[in-house]
Amino acid sequence: FQWIIENASDRAVQAQAAARIGDLHLERLNYESALAAYYQALNGFQPESTRIPELMVNRGETLYQLRQFDRAQDEFEKFLTYFPSHPS
Repeated sequence: FQWIIENASDRAVQAQAAARIGDLHLERLNYESALAAYYQALNGFQPESTRIPELMVNRGETLYQLRQFDRAQDEFEKFLTYFPSHPS
């Protein structure tokens, strides 16, 4: 995924790749690394990153697992604002 971030010409593809790095950490229950990767994806590839619903949901889940409940709630509310009709 890092190669895609560094070499893809499409910023939407780069944003997806950056989000997938966070997902890999989340799958391995490495929450601190997942949170850092999601932060980089969200802040490094705006506005494209705000069009990835899974990024917000998974970031919220990561914050929840880190027991940062207020921040997790904020992230889930942000998801609902950006994607009100999403089936998640």
